[in-house]
Amino acid sequence: MSRSAPKPFSSLTKKEESKATEKTSSSVAFPPMSAAASTPFGAFSNNEESKATQKTSSGAAFPPISAAASKNLFSTKSSSGRVFPPMPMAAAAPKSFGAFSQKEDSKATEKTSSSAGFPPMFTESLSYHAPLVLTTGIPPNSLTMPPASCDMSENCVICHEQLLINPSVALTHCVHVFHKCCIEQAMKAKPQCPVCRIPVGAPQGKSPSGTMKVSIISTSCFGFQESSSLAISYNITSGNQMSYHENPALSHAGKYVMAYLPNNSGGGDLLKRLAYAFMHGLTFSVGTSVTTGKKNQCTWASIHHKTSTHGGVRKHGYPDPNYVVNCNSELDSLRVPPAHALNYNGTECNHG
Repeated sequence: MSRSAPKPFSSLTKKEESKATEKTSSSVAFPPMSAAASTPFGAFSNNEESKATQKTSSGAAFPPISAAASKNLFSTKSSSGRVFPPMPMAAAAPKSFGAFSQKEDSKATEKTSSSAGFPPMFTESLSYHAPLVLTTGIPPNSLTMPPASCDMSENCVICHEQLLINPSVALTHCVHVFHKCCIEQAMKAKPQCPVCRIPVGAPQGKSPSGTMKVSIISTSCFGFQESSSLAISYNITSGNQMSYHENPALSHAGKYVMAYLPNNSGGGDLLKRLAYAFMHGLTFSVGTSVTTGKKNQCTWASIHHKTSTHGGVRKHGYPDPNYVVNCNSELDSLRVPPAHALNYNGTECNHG
């Protein structure tokens, strides 16, 4: 005998109607509705329909449901096997930076980097290899022939004798003219033009070999509105001291230290200059530790760093509103080029 067709919904008794409503609701994961709620939606008055529509969380025109029944609203398959689209859900909260997978972490770092103007490649390490000896004197490419307009009857500003009595040269960058022997001797004392004080040649410090790596962390430097910081990790390896250190051939200790900059334009510009300083051996030296009194240690040179994101000046941290300005002044005195002339890896820009 064939199965009888289901009765029209309108011809069911109240008891049958209630059961059918519960069965239908549960089969699509909707909670049972009250008798009043089983009224066809089109039969609502305008006022009732408006209220019912306003009460739905998704904005869809379904009759209101109880809060307790909201647990079952995420089923997507009915008892008949028909698949329904999932109910709309609130957007998931963003992951914290430390919770990303390595692949996601890399993408997030690139996105953060690009938003602050930092290329993603800058998260790679910069390696500095200490030279066996420090070069002294004036670089050969810093000298040229005096210009034709130069009056050779004038005096050399170093020895105060006429230029024409001895071979003379001009500095490439500023074209000031001196006796060759005079300017070479002057450069051994201070590598800058005696007239305009423009630096001549690249600076070179006494740092041991090591690496510098920069990353972006989700901790802010106290006192700055940015929610992230630039974290610099320096890793100086232990080894033997060079001829220009206090105790040549003796071993020196290594050093691992973190430093922090605000993740903004000022911090980014300072980062370029710190990278240049590191790649020219200006960041560290070898000597006696001020804090422990131990000899043959890797020590800071003359460039101040913030080794904490908080704690204030006394703890070498933030807030310190004058730090960026003061650090740039220290770099100026070491003849580090301005930020606009540098790349993020510490090399000078090639402007063609």
